[in-house]
Order: sequence, then structure tokens, then C-alpha cells
Amino acid sequence: MSTGRHYFKCGATILACWDAVADGDLEYVAANPAPLYLSSDESLEAVRERAIAAGAQPETQRGEISVRPWGERSFYVTDPWQNPLCVVQAGSEYMGGPTPRA
Repeated sequence: MSTGRHYFKCGATILACWDAVADGDLEYVAANPAPLYLSSDESLEAVRERAIAAGAQPETQRGEISVRPWGERSFYVTDPWQNPLCVVQAGSEYMGGPTPRA
């Protein structure tokens, strides 16, 4: 089993986080420059707990669960390979257009 991969089951999708060198490759691959957004039907509290238990680090400014100015209920973390992730409560996803007034 590779120490360079960690898999998260996200409904019908599987998110694979990958560290090339730990997986046996010779060259480092940089982390994503911007967050990958995932939507969850599960309790965000439970998802956040599992992410942190798996080695994700909450972002300093946006790591707590809250409702964002654009209406999404979400939290942001950085995975163990430094990729930024955002998990959004299903049903609150911002899909473009006008945002709610603060």
C-alpha cells in the first residue's frame, strides 16, 4: 500500500489526495493553487472531524464551519499534501448569480 495516497469517499465520487514522492515518483508535484470544493449531504461537523482526524489542517481564517457571505455553509482545510479543500453543506452551494445580502 502506498503512503502517498489517501482516499475520501464523497458519495458517488472518490477524492484521491496524492503525494508523488511518497508514492514512489522521483519528482515533487506542487499542491493545487486554489481550493477544491466538495458538497456533502452529511453533517458538516462530522465531515470536518473526519477530515482533521485524517490529517487535514483547518485554515486560519475559514477553518470553522460558518455561513459565507455568498450563502454557503462551509469550512476550509488544507490536506496533508497542502491542497486546499472546501466542504460545503449540500443545498447551500453557490452556483453563481446574485449573492444574499449580509
